[in-house]
Amino acid sequence: MKEKLIFLILIFIFLSGVISGCIENNNQDTEKSPSDNQTVNESELNPLTQNETEMLDKMLWVPEIIFDSNTSDSVINATVDKYFGENIPKKIRDEPLYVNSYLKSDKDLFEGYKVDLQDDSLVEIGNPASPWVYTIVESEKVIDGDIILATHISGENISEELNRIRDYGIPIKRTKSVTISTPSAADNSDSKMTAAVDECNRDNTVLFVLKLYLKC
Repeated sequence: MKEKLIFLILIFIFLSGVISGCIENNNQDTEKSPSDNQTVNESELNPLTQNETEMLDKMLWVPEIIFDSNTSDSVINATVDKYFGENIPKKIRDEPLYVNSYLKSDKDLFEGYKVDLQDDSLVEIGNPASPWVYTIVESEKVIDGDIILATHISGENISEELNRIRDYGIPIKRTKSVTISTPSAADNSDSKMTAAVDECNRDNTVLFVLKLYLKC
């Protein structure tokens, strides 16, 4: 009888420790979970490590400037000459490879349109998932009171996809671009090129400025 009583006491002590540990762990998990009002540090969402970011900073790149599709070639050439120097080698594309479209909306309706585009499997918005091909200096901007958002539409027929999206009432438009020639490639330590890109990005004629990374 005495041995049975001791056995029951030992079981009770063991179970008390387990329950106490579970409660403590639950409390710790609760403390680690952010509340709805907490701000998530953006750096925690960045998939790049510090070494990868430093590597990206050292990669050679050339600027690609994105315009509305109705922009004339003469305006495009004049813009490039203004910020990057006259007669610099360049190539104009009527169908850009990366940012081939953009959303333009007033502020009240912008977020709703953005959510609709995020739900579309053929639309990529903002910077790409893989930053090793290109990055956008500023993918969401305000120009003349409207918000513009860089997008890329995939599919066999871009025009059909654009019309499909417009049929839903989303004001999405086509783009054209100009790419600076590879002999003018720079890296992020090139302060002159970086300053030119920043100034160009602030021009209201320009929608977006990309850095196209070169595979060296």
